[in-house]
Amino acid sequence: MLKLPVPKKWKTACIALASLTLLMGTSPAQAEESQTDGMTLFKEAYLAEPESNRIMDLSIDFFGPEAHLDLDAKMQMLTAKSMCWDGRASFDFTNPDTKETTSLNVPFYLDMQDNSLTFYTKLGDQWSKLGIQGLPAELVSSGQAVNEESLANLLPMVKSVNIIKETDKLQAMQVKLDASKLTQFVKDYDAKKEATSTAAPNLSPELLDSLISYVQGQELVVDWIVDRNTHETITTSIDFTPLMRAYAQGALDAMAKGKVTFTQDQIKALESLGYFSELKFYLTTSAPVQGQVLSIPKDVRKAAAQSPFMIDFSESLTPPEKK
Repeated sequence: MLKLPVPKKWKTACIALASLTLLMGTSPAQAEESQTDGMTLFKEAYLAEPESNRIMDLSIDFFGPEAHLDLDAKMQMLTAKSMCWDGRASFDFTNPDTKETTSLNVPFYLDMQDNSLTFYTKLGDQWSKLGIQGLPAELVSSGQAVNEESLANLLPMVKSVNIIKETDKLQAMQVKLDASKLTQFVKDYDAKKEATSTAAPNLSPELLDSLISYVQGQELVVDWIVDRNTHETITTSIDFTPLMRAYAQGALDAMAKGKVTFTQDQIKALESLGYFSELKFYLTTSAPVQGQVLSIPKDVRKAAAQSPFMIDFSESLTPPEKK
């Protein structure tokens, strides 16, 4: 899997500082056209693995006409199949009828062990926890060490790699991935896992087929800054907006052709996603700190009330109702 190697108020400053370093911090000799082959740099950066379980700063920003979500978290892979997050989500929603805005600021923790996950959230003064079972294999295996085989699987999806800037310390590249091939790979991988397991498939083939169809010709653009000497990731940013809009517009087009049906609320949501919303992702790898390990505080585990709901992804997701 591609390491999608991020900043809040300080995340903007982090990206700006990295960009300023790249654009302003070069000598005349360094500013000359890069002599490094883009694909070579991509391969070296993909295979570069820091020895420590470094903590990554992750941010997801969603902007819509009526909603804004800003999620910031620290994330650490503890083992190949265990992970911990410590974060906060800020959510603003404006009622389209009353024009009143509701704001939520929710601290959270996430604890993943094998194929199960526990999600802790705090609303007001009360912590609660939600159990999630049957996680997709792609998520569970995301912390496993990359190797030549995983790189070989990824390369057919890479359309181009261009080095944008180089200094004596940093290299910045832009990677363009074929969105439909990437989705097809997920589908094939999921089907392969299903064939060798008695468990139900993680994702609906019909759902993936529709996604493959809707994102044909689309690219997933990854801006990637790495350490010039070690090739380890410093910052990665991805704009998912084009893919999100392509999928939503594709679904609406399929509805117009009578292939699927949606409720009025679903149509409104798809129109918002397809024409007015943005979705962006950032990730920054922090410098290693000896012995620093993320964990769920004992008082949070003790105080969290068990949610009456249990989410199980081991059952296939179903696509929209067909006519």
